Amino acid sequence: MKLTRTLALLLASAPTTALADIATLWAGGKAVTTGATGLVGDRWDGPFGYGAALGVEFIGLDLFAEALMFGPDQYQFTGNFGVDLVSGDDVRLGVGLYTGPLLYVLAEPSSVSGFNPAAIPEETRSALEMAGVSFSALDAQYQEVAKDEEKANRTLFGWNARARASVEYALLPVLYLGVEGSAGFHYMLSGETATAAAKNKLVQQTQTKYPSVPEQAWEDLRVAFGADKKDNSEKTGINWDAGVFLKLEL
Repeated sequence: MKLTRTLALLLASAPTTALADIATLWAGGKAVTTGATGLVGDRWDGPFGYGAALGVEFIGLDLFAEALMFGPDQYQFTGNFGVDLVSGDDVRLGVGLYTGPLLYVLAEPSSVSGFNPAAIPEETRSALEMAGVSFSALDAQYQEVAKDEEKANRTLFGWNARARASVEYALLPVLYLGVEGSAGFHYMLSGETATAAAKNKLVQQTQTKYPSVPEQAWEDLRVAFGADKKDNSEKTGINWDAGVFLKLEL
């Protein structure tokens, strides 16, 4: 009878143990500081932030996502897939390599962009007005494009590859307090190129309605619109972060 009970207990516990060895689900909260070079370094102004992470480790492969907030209206989102090595029990040391998408949402601009007719040379302005071009109508059309521009320019998106090291201390069998640091290489893009193309399209549509206006006048209008601008910031760069976290494992 005792042997039967022992075997039953072993059989009941075996699937749970095997499952724990195969897959681990975890969630955590964290506080971090970050920095970067290139396009991100030029525009990101959020050195301190906090947020949450959620992930799963399956047969040695890690998949997790992070969402962090840095001050008013600034956010960082990452998706990560990779491998890590962890050693220790009460105190665990870990190192990992990950890759995945990276998204920054920048703070809203302090001033709203707008079409400034005063930036157009007087002779160009006269040529356009004499041809019947309405600057108020142009401004109304521009404002629609500008709204999309400001939304696009607040977003930086790209791909990231990074290495991470961590030290964790077991507060409970499923709860860990730790510190971590990571550094990586990224390639980032912004929405400026697309919005410049939208502005240029607006100029071209107006130009087809007034073919008698000299080409130079339309070039001056493109400059006033910002349709000639291109995103010349460095697309590649490095990023780093360090912080503390509290993690629950299941």
